[in-house]
Amino acid sequence: MPVDSLKEELIKNDEGFRKLHEQHQAYERQLERIQDSPHSLEDEVEMKRIKMCKLALKDQMEVMIIAHRREITAVPA
Repeated sequence: MPVDSLKEELIKNDEGFRKLHEQHQAYERQLERIQDSPHSLEDEVEMKRIKMCKLALKDQMEVMIIAHRREITAVPA
């Protein structure tokens, strides 16, 4: 199953994954707002913090996707 399909399935059916995805999207919107306007040194620091948070969330979601893929492809004993 393609990663996008697994991701959509988890968004639909797994509350924890859905919350991670929603937070990732919220960080993306924050980043876009900062990038779309003139920004200061503090904004640059905030952008780096947001990017690090986004990456951490993406890593957590990837672990969940891999685990889900293993579950659905596991051969029953």
